[in-house]
Amino acid sequence: MIDRHTIKKFLPQPAKRILGRLRAQLTGPGIEYGVVRDYVFRADPDPRPRINLILPSLSAAEAFGGVATGLSFFERLSEVLAEKGIERRILSEQGIAPDDDALAGRPGLADCPRLALRPNGDVLPTRARDVFIVFNWWVSLNLEPVIATQTAHFGGARLPKIHLIQEYEPALHRFSAAHVLAREMLDGAGSRLWAVINSSELHDYYRAQGHAPERAYVFEPRMNGALRSFADGIAPGEKTRTLLVYGRPHVARNAFFLVQRSLECWARTHGADHRDWRIVSAGLPHDDLPLGNGHRLVSLGKLSLTEYGQFLRQTAAGLSLMISPHPSYPPLEMAHFGVRVVTNSYANKRPAARHENLIATPSLRPEAIAATLEAQIAGFEADPGAGLRAQSHMPDYLLEDRIECLEDVARDLLAVMMS
Repeated sequence: MIDRHTIKKFLPQPAKRILGRLRAQLTGPGIEYGVVRDYVFRADPDPRPRINLILPSLSAAEAFGGVATGLSFFERLSEVLAEKGIERRILSEQGIAPDDDALAGRPGLADCPRLALRPNGDVLPTRARDVFIVFNWWVSLNLEPVIATQTAHFGGARLPKIHLIQEYEPALHRFSAAHVLAREMLDGAGSRLWAVINSSELHDYYRAQGHAPERAYVFEPRMNGALRSFADGIAPGEKTRTLLVYGRPHVARNAFFLVQRSLECWARTHGADHRDWRIVSAGLPHDDLPLGNGHRLVSLGKLSLTEYGQFLRQTAAGLSLMISPHPSYPPLEMAHFGVRVVTNSYANKRPAARHENLIATPSLRPEAIAATLEAQIAGFEADPGAGLRAQSHMPDYLLEDRIECLEDVARDLLAVMMS
């Protein structure tokens, strides 16, 4: 098969120009063109202090993973601060549909005031003692003019901006305007940035990139409470010859097509010896894929937490990649259900430091991943209970949901908001 670079090399110049224009039209502007917005500051004379969480969306369909963690953090923080008379508000950069409301299943946020912001020129009523909690780099960027005007209008010291960091966002955008804007927001120069970082690995990586916020807080992953009950008392006999893949084709850091190629390599080399294994993908829906030697990758799409918990009880092996310093939730969940998971290291991230069931492939070449996967599959066939006996190095992971740094954030916020 001839790749596009070879085709372009032999095209005549006029055809190259046409191809270039077509590519520009199909590619469109960078993400920064669509997400950078203009909010209009309007002074709200109410003297009461308030914390504000601003999210890109409050759609229930998107309220999993990092969004769910962000809502949990805000809910608990606001409960603590409410005892001191601090109010709360949630803002969304998209409209909020009644039948697709992320807060519908959160009684603790049912009475929280909400405001949906229109794309450009929408008014953002702001009090003298409004503190904003941002969820990603562009929300942080969009709020900068509002916070600067807040300080100039009301006087006094600038209030901190809290950035909930759950991924190293500049790495999500190849060298580009979005990349440097994301870096600038994580640097926090002049913005009194307080970084609340999800995992010690991500915190260490963030600091290694030269970012130095005014304050940094760290909390560690915990298993979702809705999954926790399913992880109890799993017997070796419940485990079936099932390989679970975390499959998100359109999320580059999950390396789906590398996963596909690795599974094809495994099926070609070892699949004939394991014809009774079922290979399934959960995460985002995609077409079922033939792998060879009678094996297929069957997509289950996005499972409910109940379906996911029940499925993990019977799963024997897993394959879940995350090209990121963040430890990633699916491998941690699988490991604590007794699943032997093939995953990857990255920079300072060492998966085995979290759980003995997390096996980092020595290389991301497909044949290396396939060989590491085969070792786990053959190991299960020899000893179905091995994964259930493996030790976790996260003593608090299965305890009740708690964000360790929350009390520290609340204490420091009270000191600046009530002075």
